[in-house]
Amino acid sequence: MARRKQVVRIFPFVGFGLLLAISVFVWAGKNTQSDSKTVQFKDQSFDVYTVKDASKIVFGYTDSAGNQLRTFDRFKNHISQSSMELVFAVNGGMFTKSFEPLGLFVDNLVEVTPLKLDSGYGNFYLAPNGVFGVDAIGRPFVEQTKTFNVGHDRKSIKYATQSGPMLVINDNLHPALNEGSKNLHIRNGVGVDNNGHVVFVISNQKTNFFDFASLFRDVLDCSNALYLDGAISKMYNQETNRTEDGKFGVMIGVCKQ
Repeated sequence: MARRKQVVRIFPFVGFGLLLAISVFVWAGKNTQSDSKTVQFKDQSFDVYTVKDASKIVFGYTDSAGNQLRTFDRFKNHISQSSMELVFAVNGGMFTKSFEPLGLFVDNLVEVTPLKLDSGYGNFYLAPNGVFGVDAIGRPFVEQTKTFNVGHDRKSIKYATQSGPMLVINDNLHPALNEGSKNLHIRNGVGVDNNGHVVFVISNQKTNFFDFASLFRDVLDCSNALYLDGAISKMYNQETNRTEDGKFGVMIGVCKQ
């Protein structure tokens, strides 16, 4: 499916009054590490967080004692013990009823759960699914599972999470996504844009897969993007004072010292 140009409106986040809105706009323009904005696309609103330095990305699942973190609040506390500050977080892929990763999970060079290659029912198994990760020297990637399986030295992967379906595959929308679908949910996902930056997105209203994938490809210039989850999706963003939380398996965060 060919790439199509779309007319969108992009706004700096607006907080409590004009002064805050202006300060956020200036911050986003000057910061070299990340960028927050709201994008209006097809009469829908999406919060977008772009990470320009993927070495700042960390994954969260368990604490030093092996207890599941499950919430952004516990994730923040865990990160603070390493003299770092969590400034952004999203849920990072699908999980079982016991909050274990449904597919591959690599945490700080350690493979916690293996790559899942079997078939099944549900969004995770809507082939092709894929893997988002960051390698040991800070290079991000979003790849189809089968490509990742044959193309990566597992020892070089610092963080990785498997989810599905892929939203955008080499500039093409996933073939199973239908324009005008009535399957509407809050959704979040991740892509890598043509500048090599990591782009996290969450919808502010219920949206379908087709529109969500089109946003990544046609507006955010992501040649590859991966769906992370749906109804349970949440985002923490210190910059915009978005402080919602939930219960998750793997979480993906951005830190500063």
